[in-house]
Amino acid sequence: MISPELDAGIGTWLEFVCPLLMKNHDVTLLTSDNTTRNVKCNTLLKLDSWSFPPKYYYMPKLKKLIKDNFFDTFDIIQIHGFSSFPADYLLLKKNKISTPIIFSPHGGLQPHPNLSTLRKIHDKVLLRFNWNNFNRITAISFAEKNRLVQLGFKSEKIDILYNGGGDSEKILSRQMSKSKIILYVGRLAKPKNVDLLIDAFSILDISNLELIIAGPDFGAFSYLQSKVQENNLSSKVHFKGRISDDEKFQLLSKSSVFVHPSLTDVFAITLIEASQAGVPCVAFDVGANREILEDGITGLLAQDASSESLASKIKEIILDSTLAEKLSKNGQEITPKKFNWDNTIIRLEEIFNQVVSSKID
Repeated sequence: MISPELDAGIGTWLEFVCPLLMKNHDVTLLTSDNTTRNVKCNTLLKLDSWSFPPKYYYMPKLKKLIKDNFFDTFDIIQIHGFSSFPADYLLLKKNKISTPIIFSPHGGLQPHPNLSTLRKIHDKVLLRFNWNNFNRITAISFAEKNRLVQLGFKSEKIDILYNGGGDSEKILSRQMSKSKIILYVGRLAKPKNVDLLIDAFSILDISNLELIIAGPDFGAFSYLQSKVQENNLSSKVHFKGRISDDEKFQLLSKSSVFVHPSLTDVFAITLIEASQAGVPCVAFDVGANREILEDGITGLLAQDASSESLASKIKEIILDSTLAEKLSKNGQEITPKKFNWDNTIIRLEEIFNQVVSSKID
């Protein structure tokens, strides 16, 4: 496994998948020396990396590993994430590596309104190269597969590999508080559109309503905090910062509605976690959200990309206890069957076997 980035969704994926793979396989994880997240694996290899451009993770020692045929000692290589030096360099040096390579972009090529100039230049240049030289590509949703095909990736090379959900053993019984709690869990970054959720909350005229925003700051906290203050919502909106898994499930157990306001996320694990924990969910009808939530059955999908549309769906759940109970029950029963890490591993091993068999043939 090669993933310089471990702090975002890719890190969560590896955190669940690597220990399960270790039951039948020897797993090596190559990552950046800047990462702080601990992922269980058989061998952890951290390479010195430079942070210029930001998040690109230039790893000069990667060149020596290829020169020394380090990667030829493995049966299969899986690269996670787009717009990183390891993905770019292994693509360019693919002819020097005999081991089959699977590329997993994890949504890194979805349309994004807030890309930096450097990232736009990078994507424009690198997408001119033939990414189909990799043996297989995995997409975490049909929405992502469609996007990859639009960019020139061959459909027949792309496998759908759904993420699982959270840790089912940590799910707690619902312990509803006297206040109605709307919950968001995720990074505080502009693409997450938490500002739309705050706007939606500001127009909800419902008593005993609170909004909890939990997650690490990725550049948007100051803006969101000022937005709360401008709307005189400081007594009703609470920022929790980075939280542990245990704290997350504690919050889920007390929440009335979970809202995922992003318009660009390709696949939200937190949306699955909330649904399987029995929290009625609201999200915009974009990307893979419609693959995760069945509108009116396991959640509600807002059709318009607006705070008013989001507020309307939240209000439906808050004021209709019958609907809320239906969404809660269906989420607990349906979502874990469709999205769980055991299914992810079964499908991933099938892809591994197909790729290795193709090499032998």
